[in-house]
Amino acid sequence: MTTLTTCTPRRRHDPFDRVVSHFLGNSLLGQSDLTPSAWAPKSDVFADGDTYVLRFDIPGVSKEDIDISVHGGRLSVSGERKDSVETGEDSAVYRRESFRGKFSRSFKLPTDADATSVAASHRDGVLEVRVQKKEEVKARKIDIAAA
Repeated sequence: MTTLTTCTPRRRHDPFDRVVSHFLGNSLLGQSDLTPSAWAPKSDVFADGDTYVLRFDIPGVSKEDIDISVHGGRLSVSGERKDSVETGEDSAVYRRESFRGKFSRSFKLPTDADATSVAASHRDGVLEVRVQKKEEVKARKIDIAAA
């Protein structure tokens, strides 16, 4: 007989978090404000040139149900996936594997991120949040003057 148990993996042992921690010095590791009944969308965090990019898989969530804020050096994304199954007297749900309800993710921004330059887009169930790096820390080419 097989016993089913619930497994809640620890974020700090996630291989992706270890890679991000190694390259970005722990500054963009996701810190979720989760309660036992909440869910958190999966995310990808990476640098693309002069921009930090955070992508969230949130199929079934409309942009009107998403809130993005920056406060105290933290970027927070929260929202709600509403129940899409209508149940009446003559209907029943036999199996439900998709998450629904409220979600919240919070990320500490790196010190070189410009919190005033946050932009977001939502397409095909993916939320993309882009944060520009500050001008003074971007690499720039130095011209050499003729002597």
